[in-house]
Amino acid sequence: MRRAHFTRLLHDTDLGIDATAARSGYALRRAVQRWYGTTPARLHRDGRSA
Repeated sequence: MRRAHFTRLLHDTDLGIDATAARSGYALRRAVQRWYGTTPARLHRDGRSA
């Protein structure tokens, strides 16, 4: 559930990494590394260019 919420915020809004982390209420960097094997910034950048 948190993963889906975070991913939606990161890909579907203009929120930055810090705002996304604050809204998701989770240890974002650690979770993203575990979920996707990358950093939040790279996931954000890659998701926006897709």
